[in-house]
Amino acid sequence: MNNKDLIAFSQFERRIKPIRKNLDNLNIKGGWIHYVRSILGIKLTTLAKLTKTTSSAVQQAEKREAQGKVTLETLNKMANAMDCEFVYAFVPKKEIRELVEDRAVKKARMILRNADMHMELEDQKVKQKFEDRVRRLAVQLMELGEVW
Repeated sequence: MNNKDLIAFSQFERRIKPIRKNLDNLNIKGGWIHYVRSILGIKLTTLAKLTKTTSSAVQQAEKREAQGKVTLETLNKMANAMDCEFVYAFVPKKEIRELVEDRAVKKARMILRNADMHMELEDQKVKQKFEDRVRRLAVQLMELGEVW
């Protein structure tokens, strides 16, 4: 990894840290549309007027959100109508640098196992330790940006 990558990773982690810290509080049973609408005391008919749709369309959006099938466009439209910001993010399950390093190691292992199998078929054996070779190849893959 070069300095540019390390700086980008650092900036990403700085931005995502507050979200990652609150992930447990972000999953709302029934979805955000219904939750915020209820907290604000907005009736279905009122939100329908604000979004220039029908009550059944709002109800359907709430249902689809709870099922994980709502569109980003709909979420944004509902949020704006309730005077809210719609926030959308991907939050890696671990720090971005660790994620990239793990992917590089996984890919390196796969490449080297395949290569070792062919070498053994040709009755040639690599003398270096497998894990040492994995680490070296993983570093090369990260430098090339070829971890996926």
